[in-house]
Amino acid sequence: MVKYIFFYLGGDDVYRMDDQDVMAMGMNIIFAGYATTPVFIDVLLGLLVNYQDIQESAYHEIQEVIGDRIPTCEDKSKLPFIEGLCHILTLYI
Repeated sequence: MVKYIFFYLGGDDVYRMDDQDVMAMGMNIIFAGYATTPVFIDVLLGLLVNYQDIQESAYHEIQEVIGDRIPTCEDKSKLPFIEGLCHILTLYI
C-alpha cells in the first residue's frame, strides 16, 4: 500500500495525489479496519468457545512456535493451523 501511495505522490500530474488525497486514503484504511476487526474478533471468540478442541489445537501450536516471546512476522509461516483458522473465519464474516 505504501508503494502504491508513493507511486502516486511522485507520478505525473494525471495521477499525482495531493496531501488531502493521501489523508483521505489513510483514513479509509483506518476506518475499514475499525469496522471489520471487531466482527472478526467476535466471530473468532464465539467459535473458539463452541469448539474447544480447535481452541486447544490453536493454543498448543502458538505455545510450540512462539512460547513466551513476542511473535514476529517470520512466525506466520510456522503457524499453519492459525493461518487456516483465520481463512476459515472469513467464511463466517
